[in-house]
Amino acid sequence: MEDIERIRDRLDNIESIRPIVSALKTIAASGWRMALKRLEAAQSYVRQVEELISVVIPHLPSPPSLGGEAGGAPS
Repeated sequence: MEDIERIRDRLDNIESIRPIVSALKTIAASGWRMALKRLEAAQSYVRQVEELISVVIPHLPSPPSLGGEAGGAPS
């Protein structure tokens, strides 16, 4: 009989924390959704920057030649 009472007490304890666990799951899911939205926004920004770079690079002048010997400072 003592075992049955102990099992019932444990079950009551588990049931008492169920709302807390449920709330924590909801908070975690909300944080996950917010992180996904931020990731999508960052990925969109990267795509925009890549597109702008591809448009700008062809219009940049070639870098000047440093001259001099290989491995040494220009004379």
